[in-house]
Amino acid sequence: MGEETGIQIDVAGLRNLISTGADVDLIDVREPWEVDICSIADSRSIPLGDLQRRAGELAPEKTMVMICHHGMRSYQVGVFLALPRERAHAEQAVLALQCHAHALGQV
Repeated sequence: MGEETGIQIDVAGLRNLISTGADVDLIDVREPWEVDICSIADSRSIPLGDLQRRAGELAPEKTMVMICHHGMRSYQVGVFLALPRERAHAEQAVLALQCHAHALGQV
């Protein structure tokens, strides 16, 4: 069963979200060499160190799901991006995928 806790979502929860047809923007915040090892189809690579500079590439009208190796970087980005949305009562969420990189192929 998929689980979503606050801004965190697990692999099953992400699969479920995608299967509902939700407008999801998958953003991988890992370094390029990590993305080369494994990634989720249709995800975009915006390394954490580049995120501030590339913030204009984010799609605030979509539910953004941040992806990293263990879930810590994605959680940090999720918290950072979710706060302004909560204050604005935005409907679209910012979620952090909570999983180990080896599970990325299960999405």
